[in-house]
Amino acid sequence: MLLLGLLAAPAGAAIRLTDRPFHALALSAGLAVAEMWGGLLLSAEAPKLPPSFAITATASAVYATTFLIRPRRAVVVPRMAAA
Repeated sequence: MLLLGLLAAPAGAAIRLTDRPFHALALSAGLAVAEMWGGLLLSAEAPKLPPSFAITATASAVYATTFLIRPRRAVVVPRMAAA
């Protein structure tokens, strides 16, 4: 579960924040590291909170925040040339 949370949530957040694939790759890696450390710090501050839950919750919160930052992504559909 933790592995899925650290793969899917940062990648989903990154692709919502940028349209460039290589930027999204780098941003996803950076977000995953930041979310892991944020979750570990959250777990250290609240000892009853398991680290796995704190990390996944942090990753989910970052992903949810991207909907506030960039609520709608425009999907560009190429037009067919008129014959």
